[in-house]
Amino acid sequence: MNREMFTLSVVVTAALCLAAAGCTTNVNPDTPPPPGGTAISRVGVSCPFQATASDPDGQRVCVRIDWNNGDTSDWSGLFWSGDTLTLAYAWSAPGTFRISAQARDEKGAVSAWSNWHTVTIADTVNLPPGPPSAPNGPDTGFVATDHDFSALAGDPNGDRLQLQFDWGDGDMSDWSALVPENTEVTMSHAWPSAREYSVAARARDERGAVSGWSEVHVMVVVWDTVSRPPGIPLVPAGPDTGRVDSTYEFSTAGGDPNGDSIMFQFDWGDGDTSNWSAPVAESTSVSLSHSWTAAGDFAIRARARDVRDLVSDWSNFHVLTVTDSLK
Repeated sequence: MNREMFTLSVVVTAALCLAAAGCTTNVNPDTPPPPGGTAISRVGVSCPFQATASDPDGQRVCVRIDWNNGDTSDWSGLFWSGDTLTLAYAWSAPGTFRISAQARDEKGAVSAWSNWHTVTIADTVNLPPGPPSAPNGPDTGFVATDHDFSALAGDPNGDRLQLQFDWGDGDMSDWSALVPENTEVTMSHAWPSAREYSVAARARDERGAVSGWSEVHVMVVVWDTVSRPPGIPLVPAGPDTGRVDSTYEFSTAGGDPNGDSIMFQFDWGDGDTSNWSAPVAESTSVSLSHSWTAAGDFAIRARARDVRDLVSDWSNFHVLTVTDSLK
């Protein structure tokens, strides 16, 4: 028998022997997913972590976790493929640790190490709150109209919390009143112009520790397509006393819910009203002058009209006392 025939005979014989004995190849367990569990804690606190392992052959498995500080857990007891096991660990020093898991089947085959789960361990008693939930509120709204947004946050120490909102337009809210952790806080804001804004929130505990910012909620602000009249103007500002036939100047200002330009008219309290002023941007002060031909008390007021010809109600009065001569 030549060498080639002898080699083929040996291979075939070995294969037949394995088949007759029911021999199969043992496959390594699947690489586990990253361990699940807390992301922030403090020195000396026992933290539970969940590890899941699966085996392609359906064998029982065990797991271990590398704690990323030079310490690795012992292999756990065997459990069924696909199940989850909880392992606890307490770090003795602060730091940020990237922990990973490994699986082994009951015949000794070992998986690769999993991806990381990051854990931050602090050495102080007080830990900062976790970032709040993304603010909850409308996706669209109108310029110069208040819109409500709410968020909540947790605290690893169970402290009461305050929340603050960043409205995405350069303005931030005041800190809210203190509330128990995981209590929803609602605040309102009105945006000055039409565009897209990113709203976010952060938390501060009663001991002053501040969280990171939440994920953003995108708010699209548009001009209101419904025409609304201007707001009532401010009470006219000017002198309280004057003299007959002397001219005095009074000013006012106002806003418009549509952001329109507005004009103003004064009722001088003597049966005469001014002409409408030239249009100005909302919140711009406008001054007009008048003289009174008789002595008396005159109730001066103002109203506004936008460029769509919608007119506001009259403002409150400013009383001017006019005399024949000043004493």
